[in-house]
Formats: sequence, structure tokens, C-alpha cells
Amino acid sequence: MPVLASTVAATSTNSFYTFLPAISTSDASSSYTVVSYLRLLAMPSGYVTTSAMKTIARGPQSFIYASSTIKPDSTAENAVLTQHNQAHSSFSLDLSTAITLDATSNSSTSTSSGDAIATASVSRSKRDMYLIAHATVGSLGLLLFSPMAILIARLFRGSTWFPAHAALNLLAAALVVTAFALGYTQVHRIGIALLVLILVQVVFGAFAHRTKASPHPSSRLPTLSGKSPVRLVHIVLGVTILGLGLYQVHEGLEEYPDNSDGGETVPRGVFIVYYILISIIAASYLAGWIKEFLGKNQPAGMEGKGVEKVSSY
Repeated sequence: MPVLASTVAATSTNSFYTFLPAISTSDASSSYTVVSYLRLLAMPSGYVTTSAMKTIARGPQSFIYASSTIKPDSTAENAVLTQHNQAHSSFSLDLSTAITLDATSNSSTSTSSGDAIATASVSRSKRDMYLIAHATVGSLGLLLFSPMAILIARLFRGSTWFPAHAALNLLAAALVVTAFALGYTQVHRIGIALLVLILVQVVFGAFAHRTKASPHPSSRLPTLSGKSPVRLVHIVLGVTILGLGLYQVHEGLEEYPDNSDGGETVPRGVFIVYYILISIIAASYLAGWIKEFLGKNQPAGMEGKGVEKVSSY
């Protein structure tokens, strides 16, 4: 049976709190624990606690809850509590009126007591909203615009593709920087590496595309022939960023339930869209290399001497 502890800071806890065993958990084998108690609306001035906790005003009150699968290391008052690894969130509840739980509602409950209406609602925390924004902006950059920039360079080499390639890469970089700022409280090690690589790639790409490219007309893969080392590194770095980006988006989706204050799960449809997109990206990228190998996707500006115009590249 749970008991109210008396701490060093407040040795007379039982004077201010009344334990309610009738509506508290008494079965030690239960998979959950409920501790019910009453407390004074206003604590005496000598009660050691934060000023915000000394008085409970009538009307809506803010509460938090959290749960963990890891038990404390002992039953002692000073036992170490492990940080929650399950659902955790906050909600508002008006304790000045009676509340009847509505089993058919997942988001709110309400009842009437005379003319008064009490409501209890659970909504996404501010942190969760930032995480969702972080995931949305990051996915747009890494799962949409960055792949588009690479695919334009791979599939449309017979046209002036570079302006679109550069613009999409800059947009992707801006979105990744924004996503990093929105998710600063939940930093991924790969995410930091991606941010650095993308910023390096933007600068690197600006120089790479100013070097001469002289593809050999007889080469099956002109993209890889007659290029300066700077261009080749730019290509390899771009594909590396693409792979890491797709991986990071997946990891972020998998980790969201653990990081969410509300313990929300990512809808299955989001994963389905993710797998469809990476399948399209992989198939399109491979198709671009096959077209070039078959001689159907030659770089723009190929002249008789096998020199590719820098302006079209």
C-alpha cells in the first residue's frame, strides 16, 4: 500500500496531505499504481516548497504525468527515479467541480454540476509541436528537395539543368538548418553530421561547377570521365548526404514516440509514403545511370572535341 513520505524539508507531510486508501492501488501485482490524496488549498507559510505550489487556486489547474517501465532501485524515500521512457504529457483539469470520465472520448471529458461545466483536456505540448515542425521541415528538405536536386542532375543532363539543381539544393539546405533550429532540444548525432556536410556541400558545389568538364565522347559514362577531382568529390558527397538524409528521416520517425511528451505514435500511412518515396528516388537515380550508359542521357553541350560547356553544367 502506498504511503505518504515525510521529507527532511517538511517533516509533517501528513498534516497537509490526507491519503485515500479506498481509491488507491493496494495490489502489489498490479501493472499500474494509483495514489489518491487530498491536500490543503493553501499551505502554511512555514511549509517548505516552491511559492507556486503553496496555493492551489480554484478553477482549471495544470498537471503533468509521466510513466516508465524501469522501477526505482529501492523503496527508500531517496530512491533514484529513472527518467520516463513511456507516455508523458500535460493537461488542464478543473478540480473545483465534479468530473465524469467519458469512456467514448480520447481527448476531453466533461460534465455539468448545476450551471458549472468542468472540462479536462489533453493537448499536444509546445515541445511536441516543435518536434512535429522539426520533422516536417526536415523531411521536406531531406526527402523531397534534396533528392529532386540530385535527380534533376542525373536525369536531365541533356538540358540546362544546373540552375534548378542549385536552387533546390539551396532550398534543401535552408530547410535542414531550420529543422535543426526547431529540434535543438532533440539533437541527433547523424543530424549534426548532416547539417555540417550540407553546408560544406553548398560551398563545395559552388566551386565544383566552376571547374572544367571534358567528358570523353566514347565513354559509356561521360559523367565520370574528364572531370576534376573536385567535381567527383562533389558527386560522391551529394550521394552520401542523400543516403544519410533518408536514413535520418526514418530514424526520426521511429524515435518520435519516445521523444513525444504525449507518447504519440507516427501514423502508419507516414511510413508508407516514406517507403514509396525512397523507392521512387532509388529507381529514378538508377534509371539515370542506365540511360547514360545506353547513350541516351549525354551531358548538354557535348561538342565534337568532347568538351562540355560549363554554362550548361
